[in-house]
Amino acid sequence: MAISGVSSAQSVPDYFVYEGRLLDNSKNPITASHDFRFSFWQVSDFVAGDVMGDGSINAGAGNYGGWQEVHSVIPNNDGFFSIELGQSA
Repeated sequence: MAISGVSSAQSVPDYFVYEGRLLDNSKNPITASHDFRFSFWQVSDFVAGDVMGDGSINAGAGNYGGWQEVHSVIPNNDGFFSIELGQSA
């Protein structure tokens, strides 16, 4: 029995979900709004010049991977949150 080649198109989402939980030093849930910044870098080590004086990413830094997003989240009463990365243009 011969098996012919199979071709299938796979759908890859344009985003992925990052989930987490915020706790203070006493392991109590943090429920206040927080901003999270996500970005891609070519290396994992921080290098002087990766960020500007105001804390923003230096898009001209040699190791910057060319993508970043900032999301404001309000964790639930237990401190859990979920962010869909890839939704920002």
